[in-house]
Amino acid sequence: MLDRELKTEHIRAALKYLYDYTDIEIVPLMVCLKYELENIPAFERSVVLQRYNLDLEVNEIANNMGISEAKVDNICSYYVRRIVKNIEKD
Repeated sequence: MLDRELKTEHIRAALKYLYDYTDIEIVPLMVCLKYELENIPAFERSVVLQRYNLDLEVNEIANNMGISEAKVDNICSYYVRRIVKNIEKD
């Protein structure tokens, strides 16, 4: 149950981030976002969720995941753009 609640919180936080920075309608966004997050590979999803849901700084995530700060930025920007693009397409 706790895992499900955490996942819901992650989705809600990512939804808020995307809604704040896009003009996408909220209802289709909720449906598409859940689908999109589930289709991101686990490692990349972890990076994105740490950045936008836990609001960690790039250097903290790089240390947590054992990757460079540039890699964190690349992963986050790629997947957020992909999510927004796929949602706008629907």
